[in-house]
Amino acid sequence: MARIFLAAAHPVGLKSTPDEVLPFPRFSPYTAAMRSVLKQNLRQNLGQSLRTFPWAQQIICFLPLCILLVLLALVFGTGNEIAGEFQRIRAGYPDLTAAMRIFSSGTQYVFYAVWLGLFLYGLRAGNRPLARRALYFFCVQFIFAFVLARVVKVSFGLPRPYATLEGAVATPFTLDSDHHSFPSGHTSTDSLSAACTAAFWRSLLPALLLGFILAGIGFSRIYLGMHHIFDISGGLVIGVLGNFCFHYLCKRDSL
Repeated sequence: MARIFLAAAHPVGLKSTPDEVLPFPRFSPYTAAMRSVLKQNLRQNLGQSLRTFPWAQQIICFLPLCILLVLLALVFGTGNEIAGEFQRIRAGYPDLTAAMRIFSSGTQYVFYAVWLGLFLYGLRAGNRPLARRALYFFCVQFIFAFVLARVVKVSFGLPRPYATLEGAVATPFTLDSDHHSFPSGHTSTDSLSAACTAAFWRSLLPALLLGFILAGIGFSRIYLGMHHIFDISGGLVIGVLGNFCFHYLCKRDSL
């Protein structure tokens, strides 16, 4: 019976064996329907996330840094001019340089402590949505500010300003930190943290204060000779993308 069935299923002239198994169709009507439903749900969730996105808080949060970058570019330029100018300033003001280093590197840990506190408070108070929101924050930080930023850094291999002044050139796919200028990892991390925190409070005043902090971080990275203006802009873009993802996850979780 198996031979008769397989012979009828095959074109004329082809032989088949009793152990041969006929393949299933790659896409069944059920699979196609499920894919259609998933696509429709994704579009609806994305549309609702964009409609409910806290645009005012986010614009105010990013605006001070954007204005600062434009002013620096107009006054000093965007190339070796600004790098050389701040190199001379750093040599003349060592105490200010030390303070800039502390501020530049320590701010991200303050944001981490705030969100860790929110996570622990959510667990202790039985507020599961708050705890999940904090977990989303750390997951998005890892994916965008850590993985994505470092993949781009290694791929482009652009030299930092202090290395550029010494004649360094782009070296793609290198692990040398002197060639990890673009994008700014600190700006990626802190812009994402500031934006998520501003969206959490949904108030314009905290968003403005966070915006000034973010502008100070961006300025400190340029002052210390670690990044060009373009690098800060790239870090800001990664922070914006990560914040969109964070808002989408939070909104989807609340549905």
